This record gives sequence, structure tokens and C-alpha cells, in this order.
Amino acid sequence: MPRLTQPTFLHLPWPVWALVPAALAVPALLMRFWPQSGVEWELSDFAMMAVLLSTALLALAAGWRRIGRGRARWWLALAVLLGFGQVWADLAVGLFGAPGGAWNLALLALPLLVLVGIGAGRARLRTLARGLPVVALLQAGLAALACAGGAAQVREALFLLVPAAGWALAGWQLRSVLPRMP
Repeated sequence: MPRLTQPTFLHLPWPVWALVPAALAVPALLMRFWPQSGVEWELSDFAMMAVLLSTALLALAAGWRRIGRGRARWWLALAVLLGFGQVWADLAVGLFGAPGGAWNLALLALPLLVLVGIGAGRARLRTLARGLPVVALLQAGLAALACAGGAAQVREALFLLVPAAGWALAGWQLRSVLPRMP
């Protein structure tokens, strides 16, 4: 008789995928039982969060599948987490003024640029390792331009340097383990 194993989708166990509905349940419960919490999500907010979480998990799963085992998986997870956090914060409150402003749309384009670059590079980790520092430089440059143009305060620009530094570090660390990968 074949041994039953834990079902996986793209090499992530089902409990990881269960995080999507669990994460969506948190604001729903807050709105239902603690209205004073200030959480006021609409159906579109839940749909966008489901798409963001699923995209982040798919990117993580695809990368982990190609990496195999080791420290590089955690650097990839850091890059995915930073991209997810930046998009979420930008969509929620807008990092530069209003959420629909031109500077915020430019910020949303950077993680999208990473995903397109990965797709164009046929999901090669070398493409990701080279592209993450470039995107980090683009983000730092965008933050500097927003400050110089008066669209952002210095603290907002400094906030953007955190994911930029994380992406640069993740790219550098991925490049350091690539020669050992098959």
C-alpha cells in the first residue's frame, strides 16, 4: 500500500497555503467582534489581499522549488516578504501622499518589474540575484527624487530604504550561493 504523504502545491505544504484564509479571517473577525479596532475593509480589500498573499506564496514556492535546500531559501523569502510588505503598505495608505498618486504607482511598478524580470529570465535565480540589487538602486533613486521634488518627506524616503537594502542584500546573498547550485 502506498504511503500517504502530506499534499503539497508547488512544494509548499498545505498549512502554508492555509495562511491565506487565516490571514483574511483576522480583519473579518476584527470588524465583526471589535468594531472599535478601526478596521474597515471592503470586499475589494479582501480580494486584493487574497491576490497579494497568493502571489507572494506562489513566488516563494517557485523560488524554493528551484533553490532546493539551504540558506538561499531564506534570502529569497526575505525578498518576497519585503516586496509583499511594500505593495501592501503602498496600496493601504500610500507611501508618498495619496495611494493613487504617480509616485506610489512608480513604487508599485518596482516589485512588478522584479516579477516580469523573473518571468523573462525563465525564473532563473541568476536573473533574480542580478535584478534585486538593480531594483534596490531604482527604489533608492525614486525615494531621493521624491524627496527632491517635494513629494515625500525624509522619513518616508528612509522607510523605502529598508526594503531596498533588504533586496540588495538578498540579491548579494543569492549570488554568493549560486556557484554551488546545480
